[in-house]
Amino acid sequence: MALSIQRIMNQLSPNYRVRLVAGKKGIDRTDIYWVSLVEDYGTEKFKNINEIVITSCVNGTEESLLEFAKNLYLAKGRALMVNVGKYIKEMPKELIAFCNEVDLPLYAIPWDVLMSDVVKDISHILMYDEVKNISITELMQSILFQTKSMESQIGKLPLYGFSAETQFCPMILQVGQKESKDFDLTIKSIRVCCEKAAEVLSLRHVFFVYNKMAVLVLAEAKREELEQFVSLLKENVMLMYTGQKIGICVGKVGDTVDHLAVNFKRLLPLLNVVEQQEDQVLFYDDMGVFKILVEVNDTQVLKEMFSETMGVLQRYDKENNTDLMDYIRAYIQNDGNVQTVAGLFFVHRNTVNNQLRKVRELTGINPLTLEGKLRFSMGLKIKELFGW
Repeated sequence: MALSIQRIMNQLSPNYRVRLVAGKKGIDRTDIYWVSLVEDYGTEKFKNINEIVITSCVNGTEESLLEFAKNLYLAKGRALMVNVGKYIKEMPKELIAFCNEVDLPLYAIPWDVLMSDVVKDISHILMYDEVKNISITELMQSILFQTKSMESQIGKLPLYGFSAETQFCPMILQVGQKESKDFDLTIKSIRVCCEKAAEVLSLRHVFFVYNKMAVLVLAEAKREELEQFVSLLKENVMLMYTGQKIGICVGKVGDTVDHLAVNFKRLLPLLNVVEQQEDQVLFYDDMGVFKILVEVNDTQVLKEMFSETMGVLQRYDKENNTDLMDYIRAYIQNDGNVQTVAGLFFVHRNTVNNQLRKVRELTGINPLTLEGKLRFSMGLKIKELFGW
């Protein structure tokens, strides 16, 4: 996960005597990726967002430093560090007031401390964290997709603060269309939202992209924490992508790492289900019959069950411009209540009975029996799960 400003400052040598002057509410931001040493206030373009900027104000004044801080904030800079003692004797009150107002962390560095040393150490902290993130991501991917020996991969978990007994929960998130030209930017934004939600709840997680989907693996997360995480995530994502459909599938809660690959694999077909439902979130533990269907390794069996029931009606409706599938779906969803189905379609109950009779003639399965209802119900579930 990305480092917060506070975690970076905690890792700096105490010999630097860096002091927080203003913007305390912003020190927990978790999206720091860069540090820059800047003295040319007139030409700096702030090409790197989410960065820490260090300056001595050698070419500026108190007024220009305040303007610089405002531009840094607008460019989504995350913190300002000022070398105080020579060109700037003390932090300007106006600068302090502005940083407190917008929660932009403002730090003072004593003049006898070399700014280049501070930049070097922060860079090392960021690079080490990035290497560590890449390593744990690659490890988690190899476990999920079983590309290497499970025993050897699980043995590496202690290097990252986990163990073979650590409970992991996978999660898949989709926003909008995979084919969108802004997909890469969307994924970066989603990652930031995940970082923020995880930071609030103090949840350790791994984030990566698979088949143009955002994938998270959360460690030691209880059901209530996962619900809170999803709620925060949806809130943050919807603020950025108003009007776009969001789909989130959460895996089995409380599984150990040796079941992680299976846990993740179960979620993939459930994405089809979440796309067809109003609720944008599905927890595997709440999925009822779907939990049985996703465990079937031989999908040919499921295809046959679908073909014998809903597949027959799907083909007939397409060829004859009829709506038998709609009738049987409504019939199953309303517990076989013919009168209710008649009301939904604004027809006489005899019309419904005639449609059900036609279903029986085409499939050889009587939807009025318990066995028939069960088979058509399974056919509907299979269609939802695989989109056939």
